[in-house]
Amino acid sequence: MLVATALESLLQAAQAEGAAAAVASVGFAATLLLQERLIALTGENVRGQALGLHVTGMKAMQTIGATPGESRRPTLDHARNR
Repeated sequence: MLVATALESLLQAAQAEGAAAAVASVGFAATLLLQERLIALTGENVRGQALGLHVTGMKAMQTIGATPGESRRPTLDHARNR
């Protein structure tokens, strides 16, 4: 019985990971369209800098989004109390 419950939990986790991978793939594909638009609107001499800034901003926002809200709260409260 315990083995069946563990296998069922593993299957549910695998399905959730598959769904997460699909969502991530769609999100990545959407960023490619944004990058094409950015390249089209940016001059040749600053394209590398524009893409670097774009990627840095995306990674920063992904990090903020991936951080649980409760773990960020003490740092924000600490900053307010200064």
